Amino acid sequence: MKAEQDTIIQKRMQLEDFEFMDFFAGVIEDCGFSEFGCFSEIRSRAVCYDCCSGCGDHLTDDKVHQLLVMDCLVAMVYERRTEMNFIEATYVVSANGIRWARYRLRDYYKDIRNK
Repeated sequence: MKAEQDTIIQKRMQLEDFEFMDFFAGVIEDCGFSEFGCFSEIRSRAVCYDCCSGCGDHLTDDKVHQLLVMDCLVAMVYERRTEMNFIEATYVVSANGIRWARYRLRDYYKDIRNK
């Protein structure tokens, strides 16, 4: 993955074939963050839709998974279950997030060397 532009990929798959950790591991490796694992964090959140007036409850089990490096959003996966019980996964790599994470890592190590 290059840091020059954002990347968005959408895939539809069987429920049991969905895996986001391999995608995050690839982003970490491709961007050169593998040696900085202690500065990485993965967050997952359920997406709940509020019920709007007149349309009834629309409960979902959709999820958002985020890969943060140095508190910068580097990659994200939006997991949406379809009506046919498939997963529609949208994989996003943020070029700006990668640049910010690299910038913060450089500053962090520069500060450590100067101490």
